[in-house]
Amino acid sequence: MSAPEHDLFEWTGDGFRSAPHRELPLLAADSWLVTEGAALAVELHRERFSTAVANVVDAVEPGHPPHGSEEPALDVDAFFDALLESIPEQEQWFPRVELVARSIGPGADAVEDAAATPVSVSVADLRLRWRLRPAPELRRSVVLSTWSGADPRMAPSVKGPDIGRLAAANAAVRASGADEAMFTDASTGAVTDGATSAVMWWRGDAMVFPDQRLPRVASVTARVLRTVAAARGVEVREELASPEELDGLEIWTLNALHGLRIVTEWQDGPRSAEQPGRLEAWRAALGSLRRPLRRPPQ
Repeated sequence: MSAPEHDLFEWTGDGFRSAPHRELPLLAADSWLVTEGAALAVELHRERFSTAVANVVDAVEPGHPPHGSEEPALDVDAFFDALLESIPEQEQWFPRVELVARSIGPGADAVEDAAATPVSVSVADLRLRWRLRPAPELRRSVVLSTWSGADPRMAPSVKGPDIGRLAAANAAVRASGADEAMFTDASTGAVTDGATSAVMWWRGDAMVFPDQRLPRVASVTARVLRTVAAARGVEVREELASPEELDGLEIWTLNALHGLRIVTEWQDGPRSAEQPGRLEAWRAALGSLRRPLRRPPQ
């Protein structure tokens, strides 16, 4: 299947229509890498996005029936099924699904915080849409910089509302040669999340992640990695650790685009290390789990 002529599509409840490129408040989003028609854990992306949509709908109109039952235009499962059939099976793509507010009044700031109850939008104003985007160049390494300003995230546990603010943070650290901003918890100083990636590190043979109590997006790639590690008998644990406490350790970032990347430099932060072959072995393990987006005909 060749790429569609347009690249932004709105769900109508029974199909897609081309959507104008208008900036609308982004309330939830998700994205994943598609290589030659296959992707990693796309059903987990569907689950995360569906949960985010349900939370927004409940915040807008508490007690509203589950999305899709009375609002076909918010039927996430039908939307997902249709878009997976629409993604080209050739080349690499990085599609993004979005929940946007079509029309918003003076309370726009409130609706961008998925934890708030927006007063300026109704369920009827919510729309599902998706973007077909070519995948950018993929990389195996990353340079980090600890974010030194106020945390720009308004909804740190929801993917979508903060995308613009996180892009601005990354642009700021790129001016000094870094690739990505890394955030720390204001009260403990512990590493929490990158602007576009989760983070983990190795202590000996143990795989370590930030403490689950720290506010951050629930990373699909981290979830898959932890599952594979547990199946292989690798110790997985969590801890509160400042950047300084990671000095001399092997540190990885994880996201749906690049997969696993090794930190080769952390500006004004910990020195990094690398055990030869370890990153490639785990990248191969996750790569082997990619599955076709479309079911073969019966």
